Amino acid sequence: MSQVATRSPPAAPREDEPRQHDSLDVPQVEGSGPVSTGGPVAFRGEPLLDTLTVLVQEVHTATDLKKPGMVGAINALLARLPAEVDAGAASAVLQRLLAAGRLEGLADEEGQFASIAATQTLLDLGYPHALEVTPEQLEALRRWRPTTPPVPWFNISVTLFFAFVAQIFFASSGPDYHPMMAEVLAGGTRRFAERTWLEDFVRSTSALVTAGQFWSNFAAFILSVAAGWHYRGRRLARRVFFGLGVLGLLVGSLQLTASVWLTWTTFASAAGSLVSGWLLKRR
Repeated sequence: MSQVATRSPPAAPREDEPRQHDSLDVPQVEGSGPVSTGGPVAFRGEPLLDTLTVLVQEVHTATDLKKPGMVGAINALLARLPAEVDAGAASAVLQRLLAAGRLEGLADEEGQFASIAATQTLLDLGYPHALEVTPEQLEALRRWRPTTPPVPWFNISVTLFFAFVAQIFFASSGPDYHPMMAEVLAGGTRRFAERTWLEDFVRSTSALVTAGQFWSNFAAFILSVAAGWHYRGRRLARRVFFGLGVLGLLVGSLQLTASVWLTWTTFASAAGSLVSGWLLKRR
């Protein structure tokens, strides 16, 4: 008697077995097929959409201090979608977020609204996804214009000028500017030959530090005037000023090992940098 070969039916997937789109509630669209990565099957662009969805969820529970930075990250992800994510999947996610109002009222540090960025992304996805933009969204996009306040160049220049004047005052008024005075104040019991190597290094580089701070602040001022009209250039100039200020505070603290007058000289310029960076903050 011949045996008839039978094929057992395929096993049903277990309920706890992960599925392709559990992490994203987006439909499978034409052209968003799996991409071979040498391991498990992955869908092109899915991690980026996962990150976007998680950020949108977290931004609503974040503090007011953290929200602008998180919205900036959301806007940056939205700008990447047309080039890095399947158009159908990206459109489905954006339509869901816009329809639910999850992007309304969210603005980054430069005033860019997430809802406006999402509408612009839908348009950048091209046909037919651009046709899904509603007339209300188009009108909001048309009315919105990125506005950057004028660069307060006069206030910054006055701030840096007085900071430099304070530098000159502290540098020239302290006993370290007059070697004989420093020796008298020391009671004649300490000779300059007894200085430590760190103290000698700090004193020998004090003039270089002062000149470096002056020219660095001047370069940052030119950057703010030349590029501050655009929010990206304004943000760069602000960060440069803040960086110079923090660096000045660190160097000034190190100069305490040699002279408090050198410290105040460096702190004066650092204060000018920090105030200038604060003046560049968007209001």
